[in-house]
Amino acid sequence: MFFRGKNGEHVKVNRTVTKKKKGKKAVKIILLILLTAFLVFNVAGLIRYLKLKAESEKYLKKTVDTNIENPVDVVGLMDCFGVPYDEKVSESFMEKLENDLDGKGKLNSSLDLFNLYANKTWQFNGLFQNGVTIGEFYRLQTFSADFTRHKYPDNIKQSLKFESDEKLKDMAIYNYVASLDRPVVVYSCSANDYFYYFNCSPESLTPAKLVDIVKNFRKESRAVADNVAGNIETVLACNPDARILVLGLYMPADNYFLHLFGDGVMGKVNGDIRKACEKYENVTYIDLSCCTFNIIEGDFHPDANGQQIIAVKLAEALNAKPEFPVREGEKNEKEFVYELSDAADLDVQKIHDTMTGSGLPLDDYVECAVAFEWTLYECELFPVITFLDIEKNYDAIADCFEEEKRQIIKDALDVEIAEKKMLYGIVETDNALNPEEIVNDKMSLIRYYGK
Repeated sequence: MFFRGKNGEHVKVNRTVTKKKKGKKAVKIILLILLTAFLVFNVAGLIRYLKLKAESEKYLKKTVDTNIENPVDVVGLMDCFGVPYDEKVSESFMEKLENDLDGKGKLNSSLDLFNLYANKTWQFNGLFQNGVTIGEFYRLQTFSADFTRHKYPDNIKQSLKFESDEKLKDMAIYNYVASLDRPVVVYSCSANDYFYYFNCSPESLTPAKLVDIVKNFRKESRAVADNVAGNIETVLACNPDARILVLGLYMPADNYFLHLFGDGVMGKVNGDIRKACEKYENVTYIDLSCCTFNIIEGDFHPDANGQQIIAVKLAEALNAKPEFPVREGEKNEKEFVYELSDAADLDVQKIHDTMTGSGLPLDDYVECAVAFEWTLYECELFPVITFLDIEKNYDAIADCFEEEKRQIIKDALDVEIAEKKMLYGIVETDNALNPEEIVNDKMSLIRYYGK
């Protein structure tokens, strides 16, 4: 390429040099855009982080203060973060709320159906639809505390156990909730669901696993939210007057860089749960994102401050909608009656021989329950066996064992019956990473806790 110089001569121009200059300029522009986007991303993340920090500090200055007019019944249907896992945590948020209501004469009754073993998202309907009694549920609660005894000190393990009222132990959870005039149901779907879907626990979370979760979380998040909506409908079908307070999830770490990259994911997860709640007039979603700063050291459960924040937020939710709808028609008093004649006769001697020949320890009911679950697999009875089958063969199975073992065998079978009631009808997931039938049996829990 040529152009005319000052004296009229033709001067050759190097096109390559011109292109290089343009290329360098384009690279600078791209780098400037990327740097600007990174700064904006960091500033936005920092603003979100500081806002959560401010919210946490604000709620720590508040006290649990309910001002509802009429007494209510409180029912907790929760996963693990509603329990004091540390000896420094003297009260759970449920206890704080109940104490405030009771001190003001606003509490008719309370029932805390927390359980380490029962998953409140995809086993929820089994609790209501298959006649699980309050006594059975608390037996599972005791089992769950004993089952995880390798993970928690004895003093904390004791705090995870509850005793059911003698008058209520034979009452189905469904019938109990249906009989209440003004129930407030506190419900949580735990982050455990996401760890389970992706086959990992918080302790085993790796960068590669985190990439998988971020890549596929939308599908799993919507699946969990759909289950939450189904569980809400189960409670409202049982008792249309119920007020349901649904607790959201929080990032289990006070780490700025984790928040920088994880808040978007967590926001969409909570957004799905919030949308599920907004469909129902009786349901309130409670954002717990700020609890990220108030967790037990080396753990992901709320510390004493975290429990306080959640209790304050529950009280605020109650105060925001103090009135309940008026019930129309009769109360729902569905009874659960099963026909044991439909149950199968089991080869109880084969069950006994397989259990005792397994080499597994049978020194307490927890070990017996694990051995029994393993035996079901070995005898090809899982997953077809139902709680009806176990109930029908209950005494025959126990009688196969020597007398000093019979009581712990019966205790183990009681756990199995309650568990099978919750799992009556297997729930399936279409997990993109690992399609499987979700079966929360004790063998998978052993693997889950890394025992």
